[in-house]
Amino acid sequence: MDLLQTIIENKEKFIAFNNEKFKRFQQLIPNPAMRRIVNTIPFLLCINNKKMPGYVEGDVPLGIKNFKLDEDTKRYLHGRYPGITFHDFERGDFIKMFAVMGSVGTVAYNKKSDLDYWACIHRNTISKEAFENFKKKVSLVQEWASKELEVPVHIFINDIESV
Repeated sequence: MDLLQTIIENKEKFIAFNNEKFKRFQQLIPNPAMRRIVNTIPFLLCINNKKMPGYVEGDVPLGIKNFKLDEDTKRYLHGRYPGITFHDFERGDFIKMFAVMGSVGTVAYNKKSDLDYWACIHRNTISKEAFENFKKKVSLVQEWASKELEVPVHIFINDIESV
C-alpha cells in the first residue's frame, strides 16, 4: 500500500471515528435546548448574516465541507431568528473538516466539560484580510456559544498544511 492510500484510509477512519464520537456526544447532551445550541455552532460558520451571532463585515470565507443542518436545529433557528433562510448556507466549504475534540463523546465528558472543536482549513487559499475576518467570526461564535451553554467553547483553527 502506498503512502497516499494509507493517508486516505486514515482520514476516512478518523472521520468515521469523529462522526461516532459526535453521535455519542449528542446522546450525552443533557437537554434539547443545549443540543440545539451545539448544533447551531457549525451553522454559524456557514453563514454571515447580520441577524445572526458571528456576523463580520467584509470578506469572510464560509462553509463546512459536507455539513448538513438537521431539521430540529432549523426549527429552533426559525423560532429564534425569524426571517432567516437556509438556501445559501451549504454552498461554501472553506472548513474542510470540523471535528469535536477532547472529552466530548467519551466517558470523561460531563455537563460542565468545555467543548473543543478543530476547524481545519487551507490558509493559503484566502487573503490575509479574509483570514483575519474568519478568525474574528470564529471568536464571536465561540463567545456566543460559551454564553449560551455556560461552558467554555473553543474552536481551534488549524491549517491543513501545518497539521
